[in-house]
Amino acid sequence: MFTILSFLLAISLLVFVHELGHYLAARWVGVKVLEFSIGFPPKAWGKKIGDTEYIVSWIPMGGYVRLLGQDTEDENPDEPGNYASTPKWGRFLILVAGPLMNLLFAWIFFVLLFMTGFSEPAYLDDPPYLSGTIAGSAAERLGLLSGDLILEVNEQPASSWKQAYEFLSQAKTEPTKILIRRQQTNLWAQFEPEEISKGRLGLEPWIRPIAGDVNPGSPAEKGGIKPGDLILLVDQDPVHHWREITPLINQRNGKPFSLTFEREGKVEQTQIVPKYNEAQAYWYMGLSQASFHQSHGLVVSLGLGWERSILLTSKTFSFLGQLFAGRASKESLGGPIMIAQMIGAAAKNSLSDLLALMGFISLQLGIFNLFPFPALDGGHVLFLGAETLKGGPLPKTFREIVQRVGFSALLLLILYISVQDGIKLFSGG
Repeated sequence: MFTILSFLLAISLLVFVHELGHYLAARWVGVKVLEFSIGFPPKAWGKKIGDTEYIVSWIPMGGYVRLLGQDTEDENPDEPGNYASTPKWGRFLILVAGPLMNLLFAWIFFVLLFMTGFSEPAYLDDPPYLSGTIAGSAAERLGLLSGDLILEVNEQPASSWKQAYEFLSQAKTEPTKILIRRQQTNLWAQFEPEEISKGRLGLEPWIRPIAGDVNPGSPAEKGGIKPGDLILLVDQDPVHHWREITPLINQRNGKPFSLTFEREGKVEQTQIVPKYNEAQAYWYMGLSQASFHQSHGLVVSLGLGWERSILLTSKTFSFLGQLFAGRASKESLGGPIMIAQMIGAAAKNSLSDLLALMGFISLQLGIFNLFPFPALDGGHVLFLGAETLKGGPLPKTFREIVQRVGFSALLLLILYISVQDGIKLFSGG
């Protein structure tokens, strides 16, 4: 229920922002707004103020603005305040105002994200050493090993995991070459574009076993573990990196064990009685890896929010290019079910996760609605351009048929993606 409510509230907000853009632009250029609805019919509440009826409808999955003359049946190029009588520049402004509001609010969400701050794993600032690879992954195919150090990605020096991830995410259309140092030897390895686009390279970072958050009431807290403690031994087994901890605990099958750690230069030892996670079937002591929180002032956040918007826009078009060229996995597409899951998880996790996701979805809505496809704002812009070239309006029948076909195709696409979401959900994929 929480996931559903979070999804409905988030989508309603983003749709409201989009429709508000159309509404404000229409009012500014002098087109009469007949209805401004949040949600789709049936109507739950409405109030008419001036020429406009403001409506809240029962189906909170969208919304709309109805303008005088926007439907073919009430077009009148001689009527003041009619959409059909508005100059082309005014109609263009009305059409693009919705998507532009989504793009603007994406930037605002990102600015708020950088101002409120967010946590990042501490290992991102560490040199990009590997602790291993995921079985069946691209990294395993390349023969990468624990202890390998990534020196370069496509001839760009990578001094930290943050840089390595950034450079890997930029590489989409061509094979990605990485320079590895193994002991005293430098080796080249190459990821294929499809492996990069799927985002499942299988690189396991070497994360120092430093305690981050200690869960209240957990075995670790009862054992006196504090954030910043460096884990050295589980019983007599040495701990070299973070991903060794859980397997070592599970080997003991619930038996108490001694934990040796270093705190402020002193080596100490405590006794831990692990707990069992029934849902995921493993023993644990309630530690998370070390992270740091960072936030910025308004001026810096304005710039960082803009940079994030530009970066994600670039990545979106890069992904679409890969998708149309057949080099990106269709599994990367997500519909309403996947979006609802993501919003619910982000809302439960933290404000920063929710702001980041809201910004991302708002950005995608803005870009998607600008596509020159019938039934989208970009499709109407395309009609407007054709009207300019023709020197007069396109035939009503032609526009109606194209709009209906485009709308049907859009519904089929949404249905297809939703079915794929459902398959992945119920198959555990």
